[in-house]
Amino acid sequence: MTIAAAFDTHRFIQNLIKSGFTLDQAETLAYEQVNLLNSNLATSQDIEALRLATSQDFAAHRVANSQDLEAHRLSLESKLEEHRRANAHDLETLRLSLEAKLEEHRSANAHDLEALRLSLEAKLEEHRSANAHDLEALRLSLEAKLEEHRSANAHDLEALHLSLEAKIEEHRSANAHDLETLRLSLEAKIEEQGRAFDAKLTEQSHALETLRLAHDAKLEEQSRAFDAKLAEQSHSINALQLSLEAKLQSAKYDIIKWIYPGFVAMGGLIIAVLKIFD
Repeated sequence: MTIAAAFDTHRFIQNLIKSGFTLDQAETLAYEQVNLLNSNLATSQDIEALRLATSQDFAAHRVANSQDLEAHRLSLESKLEEHRRANAHDLETLRLSLEAKLEEHRSANAHDLEALRLSLEAKLEEHRSANAHDLEALRLSLEAKLEEHRSANAHDLEALHLSLEAKIEEHRSANAHDLETLRLSLEAKIEEQGRAFDAKLTEQSHALETLRLAHDAKLEEQSRAFDAKLAEQSHSINALQLSLEAKLQSAKYDIIKWIYPGFVAMGGLIIAVLKIFD
């Protein structure tokens, strides 16, 4: 930041000239003082402002990432629920279709059995007048065949029913396995994104710490340069003061003439030095 300071260069130069400085020396010293006052130096307020701005950006980025993760999680849960409902609907459709086919097959078998029974009864009635014994034997034989056919059909229907139930259960298990696999995959993706976010967070924290250390190093370097420049100017002032004292010693005859302006100039020099340290 730029340090604003009221500094009267003309008065400063006049006071230095009155103290024994040459015009070039006085102008050079005044120019250096103006440059020193107008230098851009980083202060603790600048560092605090940078830290607050970085913290706000960091918090905003964290909130945005949290919102993205939550939205992604809700989207994945919605897709999972939609997939689960679709599978349940497909299972129900398959179950109804299989039951309809089973009922259709059962009705067809019942119709065939009824047609066979009517055909046998017709044949039995046709042959009844021929021979009662043969008819009885034929009836028993037909009833045995009918029972055998009914048992075979019942066994086939039961086997078909068990096969259909096994297929339904197999399809349900496969869908359950697919849903579990999808859930585990989604959880793995969420975990992976969480780790990526943590890594990015750590990287940004490291970058912030690196920036802070670089800024501290720059501030320390500027402080050392300022101290060196200040020491150099103090040495120059001391040398000029010694030169002035030597001149005053060699010019004792004019001490009364110069004593008062000398004290005034010395006061101006002290005020200038105090302003430099302020």
